[in-house]
Amino acid sequence: MIKLKLIIALFFCFLHLCLHSQNNFSVYNFLNLQENQIKNTEESEHYADIMKKITNLCLNKKQKFNVLHLGDSHLQAGYYSNEIRKNFQNYFIADSLTNLGLIFPYTAAKTNNPQNYHVQYSGKWQSSKAVDDRKKAKQGITGITLYTNDSSASLTISLNNYYPIKNYSFNHTKIFCNYPDSTYNIHISPEAQVQKNNSTLEVAFDSLTDSIQIHIEKTNHSDTTHFELSGLTLSNTKHSFSYHATGVNGAKAESYLKCTLFDKQVQSLSPDWVVISLGTNEAYTENYKRKEFQQNLTTLIQKIRNNTNSCWILLTTPGDALHSGKLRNPNNQLVRQDIIKVANNMNCSYWDFFAVMGGENSIDSWHSSELTAKDKLHLNKKGYLLKANLFFDAFLNSFQPFFSPKTNKE
Repeated sequence: MIKLKLIIALFFCFLHLCLHSQNNFSVYNFLNLQENQIKNTEESEHYADIMKKITNLCLNKKQKFNVLHLGDSHLQAGYYSNEIRKNFQNYFIADSLTNLGLIFPYTAAKTNNPQNYHVQYSGKWQSSKAVDDRKKAKQGITGITLYTNDSSASLTISLNNYYPIKNYSFNHTKIFCNYPDSTYNIHISPEAQVQKNNSTLEVAFDSLTDSIQIHIEKTNHSDTTHFELSGLTLSNTKHSFSYHATGVNGAKAESYLKCTLFDKQVQSLSPDWVVISLGTNEAYTENYKRKEFQQNLTTLIQKIRNNTNSCWILLTTPGDALHSGKLRNPNNQLVRQDIIKVANNMNCSYWDFFAVMGGENSIDSWHSSELTAKDKLHLNKKGYLLKANLFFDAFLNSFQPFFSPKTNKE
């Protein structure tokens, strides 16, 4: 047993060295790498249990492990989340066949779509977001819903060759949708076994596929109710590790609290680890209400815990940013402080990206290094890849001590 644990320890030390060799963070001398660690772990609920579960994932491919990452526009763009997913799958999954996880057909909602899958649609589709004042459909875990009462509408989702070394072909999908059976028939292509379970369609394909078409046939034309779709998962049942990431432009903590299907869909995904990356949009408001944000974030954490079993929760702070592309925004520092306060009060871990990126005014250094968008609020692809690699490096720093020879000495 001691020998096995020593092998594991050396294995993860090797992984850590590999990551550093791929990411020369020292090139960016404005980064505060001493702060690049996951904090408050000793007080964090279920942290140690989850670290052990990830160990078992390395040793046993049948060990199921689900990550759920909730956020805003920084996640909707896909660059940040795709790189995090790739890092976890490169280091913890032995082969190239992996799971893409939770997605949303943003293109049909006429908003920006991640680049690792392509969406085509026919018929008239409308969208309703949790950030909207008036909502015409129920939202779930993605914070956005497509709806239609078109007599013949369809959605086609096809995988792009985003990471050539990764194969995200799938043989199972969960479609989170609501519709009256008496009004709509749903046809799935390629041919598959489809089972409806409350507000979810469980779809099992006979073999791996890289695309899915959902055709909505309206049979009762006098009924004015809609078919509503709030997301779907793409997975390969042979692999049990999934990193689900979702974000919607403009989202705040309170946005997810308004999603009436949130609880059921969190239960369906059953995450072991939830990462919450919010606060950017709260900080962007002129009249930032600190106590309100703290309460909303606290309530969101409680909702997640109420609908999961032994879930580890990690909060991340937003980075430094400007308001309207030119104005210093003191709310960034306040939001950071409030997230850390909530993390401590609620026994959650946190990753302080605000400090890691260099602290106050560090957005100028990121911009000078061509790591940001023009608005100096969002990063560009290069910047999001750097952020993702910093995040994963912080995770490995936290994970590695669980397998050191000293820790595992018996």
